Amino acid sequence: MITIRSAKSHMENEEGMNHLWIKIIPPEELTEQTCIHIDLPKGVQRLPNVNGYKENEQGWIYIDEITFQHDLLIEIYTTSSIECGDSTIFAQVVFKQQNQEDIVMDSSLCLPIVSEESMDQLVVDEEVVSLVKRKLAERSEGDTVKGKERDYVVIHPKLYELSIEMTELEKKYRITF
Repeated sequence: MITIRSAKSHMENEEGMNHLWIKIIPPEELTEQTCIHIDLPKGVQRLPNVNGYKENEQGWIYIDEITFQHDLLIEIYTTSSIECGDSTIFAQVVFKQQNQEDIVMDSSLCLPIVSEESMDQLVVDEEVVSLVKRKLAERSEGDTVKGKERDYVVIHPKLYELSIEMTELEKKYRITF
């Protein structure tokens, strides 16, 4: 079974952002590899999956030996103005099984694209938001993500105490708060 949920009920047509939660429950049979493809509306783009799973140039995401429920998180966005209206996001999951036919499952999500003025009627799915926050926190805890180095370095600032002696005029005319 496959279900798709979005963090926000609709997405802004210009410089909008949203997260998708794709819940994958594999079939009872042993699955050797799972392949996921997400088809987005024209003008909507996505970043590599938040989970850090392997992806190819065509946008297929690969999960090896899936035996239990997996939560796949995808960040989607728009960079330029796109047409407002209802749009549909399609996801296809292919469960590859050894010596058997592949099992294919599809799911879709209707995601309205609206103007900035209509964003005040936004409904946020707190369960999706908390899952995204938790996954991003997990990624930032370690130095590596699925064997890859981080894209950034954390540098802790050093504090120095300076003692500056003031001249007599500075002492006389300085205003302290």
